[in-house]
Amino acid sequence: MATNEHPHDSHTVIAEACKHPIEAFVHCACHADEMRAPKGTVCSKALCREIESQLHACANFQLREAYSQVEVNCLPKLDNFVNCVQANPITWKSDCAQASKFLEACAQDALQSRMALFRPALAQPEGLIGRRAAAA
Repeated sequence: MATNEHPHDSHTVIAEACKHPIEAFVHCACHADEMRAPKGTVCSKALCREIESQLHACANFQLREAYSQVEVNCLPKLDNFVNCVQANPITWKSDCAQASKFLEACAQDALQSRMALFRPALAQPEGLIGRRAAAA
């Protein structure tokens, strides 16, 4: 299925990948006010914190994996975009538009339906710059 046939946003992608901790969070009514939740459906605060921690870990893992796949499959285009942004900190959106398009096309091929996890980095590339600097 082509990505444009089933559009994904980053929340949908993460929800699909992290469905088990999400289901546990909902089952425990961690989001509900104890006074309003049906009796016996609210888990302890400690368990809710643990489930929330699992949710964050899962979401962060999904983001790291998406970035790693882009680094593996699109490193020259990624470095070209990062270097362009660093060289044009004020005008990068216009000056680096072509580099961004090339990186986005490569990332789309590498990530397919999980592209929504990477797309925000193209709009706010500070995280990409930090990751590339750390890798150097």
